[in-house]
Amino acid sequence: MKTIKVRLLEYCQRTATKKVLVIIDSQVSSLYASKLDFQSPYFICYYYVICGSESSKSIDEVTKIWQFLLENSFSKDDLVLNVGGGTICDIGGFVAATYKRGIPCINVPTTLLAMADAAYGGKNGINLGDLKNAVGTISMPREVWRDEHFLSSLSQQQLLNGFAEILKCALIANAPLWNEMKNLENVNVDSIRKEWIDFAVDFKQKIVAQDLNDTGLRHLLNFGHTMGHAYESYFLSKNQPLPHGFCVAYGIVDAAEISYRNGLINNSDFEEIRKVVRRLYGDPKCKRSEVMPFCKQDKKNRNGKVLFVLLEKIGSAKLHCEVNIDSLQNELA
Repeated sequence: MKTIKVRLLEYCQRTATKKVLVIIDSQVSSLYASKLDFQSPYFICYYYVICGSESSKSIDEVTKIWQFLLENSFSKDDLVLNVGGGTICDIGGFVAATYKRGIPCINVPTTLLAMADAAYGGKNGINLGDLKNAVGTISMPREVWRDEHFLSSLSQQQLLNGFAEILKCALIANAPLWNEMKNLENVNVDSIRKEWIDFAVDFKQKIVAQDLNDTGLRHLLNFGHTMGHAYESYFLSKNQPLPHGFCVAYGIVDAAEISYRNGLINNSDFEEIRKVVRRLYGDPKCKRSEVMPFCKQDKKNRNGKVLFVLLEKIGSAKLHCEVNIDSLQNELA
């Protein structure tokens, strides 16, 4: 497999790119300094190092990067290379989509979350106050360069963070894969199979190819995210940010419970989902009644209704299920 450095050199020679801005996670930069030294006689490489935490997804940080691009005379023919997890892909993708109305970007995902989900699909977002991804664009990266060797440096929490997105894909589209993963006692770099990541990426790309602008079918990928984003916003408001994947896992349980209460799945399937998530992620340290108000800000809401993706059975999901927020609060109290 070609190294990231070789791929970058080939891309710049093929496209006559003269400048590259590498937006890179500070932790990744320190761990892989030599591997990510992209200096070349064929192009000028600049580095912008930021913390890969949710707090970096702000308009203030984005403004600083825009200013950096301007000060170094980046043009629409140059390149933004995003090296890091979902936060870096979000920030870098948003910067690239908006600077001079669009500059090419390439994602180099270094976390399981980014490799299985965030680096693909073109959704780029930043937070507005405590609201998760309230401002964003849909703009596809030119390419995504995946290297699973980065996974070896991740903590178990970081692996679990990405594993939730793979669980999500299995629950809505691949019952055999769910059955394969549900008995996993411990998520580590040796237990995660490349074909699981491949399935999550391929499934997402097929959906995105049919609905890039997120007007219908792509909402399927939001299973677990209606409550998941609400959990994220709640914990952000408490200055106790919780990893995206953990919030999605809790949102999956809530969506499964609503599916059961609405007669879509049986109690056995609901309890199985809850048991798996609890074993891997524990329970959220909050009351669901405290989280509910944040559902009202969900981007998929229509006419005062909270729209959920619910399960029809394990391996199949139903779109655009309207749920009244008051009845929802009673159901999940």
